[in-house]
Order: sequence, then structure tokens, then C-alpha cells
Amino acid sequence: MSLVGKRHRLGRLINRGTGRTVIAALDHGLQHGPGLRGIGRFRETLARIMEGGPDAVVLNPGAVKSVFADYEGSAGLLVKLTAFTPFHPHFDAPIGSVEEAVRLGADGVSVGFLFGSGYPQQRDLMENLGVAVEKCLEWGIPLFVHAYPRGEGVPEGEWYRADRVGYAARAAAEIGADVVKTSYTGSPATFREVVLSCPVPVVQAGGPRAEGDREFLEAVKGSMEAGALGVAVGRNVFMHDHPDAMVRAAKAVVHQGLGVDEALREIPETSK
Repeated sequence: MSLVGKRHRLGRLINRGTGRTVIAALDHGLQHGPGLRGIGRFRETLARIMEGGPDAVVLNPGAVKSVFADYEGSAGLLVKLTAFTPFHPHFDAPIGSVEEAVRLGADGVSVGFLFGSGYPQQRDLMENLGVAVEKCLEWGIPLFVHAYPRGEGVPEGEWYRADRVGYAARAAAEIGADVVKTSYTGSPATFREVVLSCPVPVVQAGGPRAEGDREFLEAVKGSMEAGALGVAVGRNVFMHDHPDAMVRAAKAVVHQGLGVDEALREIPETSK
């Protein structure tokens, strides 16, 4: 296959009208277990999120097989090919292959990569990502890389520092990512430096659960002002009392260019 195949599939993950994307990230069940709010009753949560109309969803291979059949064709599908567990939080191990993702009907695949892990984990992560890059080129599949500065080499207080995040994003692009998903750095100005220094499109990661809806939507607005391709939202959607409304609020900012106050109107007053 060719780069034409990649572009064709990427078009199913991005809104054709705006050239931007709102992705619902739902790959947390393996990482955190069913005790994480919103993940336990996964079918119900997914149904409500899909009511909000995300452009795409990220699912682990098993979840695609077990819960996605009812939504085929209603949103782009990204299959996650790596995951970590609470016991080894700084190492994303392979859990699937590009070939498997193709058989599952994926429009793209995503791979986690933590820059800052010790040896030999860092070496293994780079080798795993290199294999994914080669296979995605062979099959014409877009590759999203979840690139974060984490691990023994990066103090927790520096996880969102612009230079750390910028390095992670650039390194993922240098290895072969088609799109990089990474952390918001706290302001449009600093995140714009991340976007400008990365030669492929950048998607803002939703990150930990925000203290309030306004805080989260301000980050979404800031990432759009910085030139991001869109957002990939997990906990700030599936942990919300109204996940469908939260998807619509994010879409209002990303696709309509609305301000935070206007986007908040999508969310029932009781949850703000």
C-alpha cells in the first residue's frame, strides 16, 4: 500500500469540514481497571459518548471486538496497539499488531511512547515504535503516537514543562509518527512552541480529570489557539456526569471556534 492509503484513512478520523478532530480516548480499562469511574459499565459509557458524536474513538483490540460492533461507520476507529499496567506504569508493551488492527477495520492505530524511561525499557520502546512505523507504512495505516515525557529520567514536576513535552513530540515525529498526541503545557504560547517544533500535526491529550469543566475547556481552547489538530479526551469525558454533553462542548470549541462560555452551554447546569 502507499501514502495515499494513509491519507484516505486519515480523512475518516478528521472532520472534513474543519480539518480538525475530537477523539474520545477509551483505552483506560487495561491501564487502570474497572474501578476507574466511567470505565466499569463500559457499554453504557460508550453509548453515551457516541451520542455526543466524536470524530473518532480510541479502543484496545479486545474492546473493538466486544463493544464497537454497534457503532461501525459512525466514528473513525483508532486501535491502540500498546498499553501499560499499574504495575509498570512507564512501559507501554505491545498488545496487538497493525495486521490485527486492519482485520478489525481500523482507520488508524495508536502507540504509546514514554520518553524518559530507563534502560532497557527506553530501547524496547523505540524498537517497538520502529516496528509499528514500518508496518503502518506497509499497510497504509495512519500512526498516532501518544508521546509523553515520563519515567525515571523525568521528574514528575516536569511532565508538563514545554521543553520536555516539545522534545517528546519531536522525537515521536522523528521516529515516524503521522500524528502526535501529547500533553497540554498550560498556555497557548508554550503549547504553540510544541506545535511549531513538531513537523507532524499535534493533538492535545485530555490529561487528568480537570477540577471543573471550565478548566478543561480553557485548555481545549488554548490548544486550538496554539494550532493543534484537535484533542483526544479520556477522563474528562468518560468520568463526567454527562459524557455526551462534554463531547459536544469540546466539539463546539474545536469545530465551531466558540469560546468557553458558549461551549459550557452544552453542559447541564447541575454538572458545571
